[in-house]
Amino acid sequence: MHCSNLESSPSSSFLSGPSGGSTPTRSRLFVVSKDRAVQDELSTLLQPRYALELFEDGQLALEATRRVPPDLILLESGTSQGREGLGLLGALRNHVDARARAIPVIAFGTLGREGRSCAFKAGANDFVLRPFCRHELWARIDTQLDLAAFRVAGIELRRREECFRSLIENSSDLITVINRDGFIRYQSPSAERVLGYRPADLIDRNAFEFVHPEDLTRGRAAHQRAW
Repeated sequence: MHCSNLESSPSSSFLSGPSGGSTPTRSRLFVVSKDRAVQDELSTLLQPRYALELFEDGQLALEATRRVPPDLILLESGTSQGREGLGLLGALRNHVDARARAIPVIAFGTLGREGRSCAFKAGANDFVLRPFCRHELWARIDTQLDLAAFRVAGIELRRREECFRSLIENSSDLITVINRDGFIRYQSPSAERVLGYRPADLIDRNAFEFVHPEDLTRGRAAHQRAW
């Protein structure tokens, strides 16, 4: 039994096409269930809003995830057939790749509180009871896709920060970050070799303390132009 079907636009992101325009691309979802009737039901509810790949075997879904990770996984777990799904969920949450660990998983089933509890303990992001309601399911999926985008952005930001920090902390160049008022907020380790100061001793000191008086006016003017 489904809720009424009120059509809305497909869930999509936008990629730049060859001509420079924006081409919508549907989110890729894996559906993992041994029940072909459930697969058919979800196909009817979710297509063409999302691009689906159907799996009866959790191991096959995991192998496909390793090759090309999906945007989200719908996983049968709250049924007597769902134990294998929990195994997939456990393998995913312990994956060596942080991006794979960040894939949102919505578990579903008919066992109520027991199935929901097992799914969340295994690492599911959400749980949906059958029978499905089309628009509730859409809302749950879109929410998890949005949250996943933030998680992936956070992972990428941390990766870039670590890369940047590694570059500047191992650089032989003197790198100093100062604020609008001229106070030092970051000092690279090379300061001790170049200037004879430990980086920690320079933090929160005014950079213009170290500028020759004859260069002070020109230095302050250059600093103001930068801001």
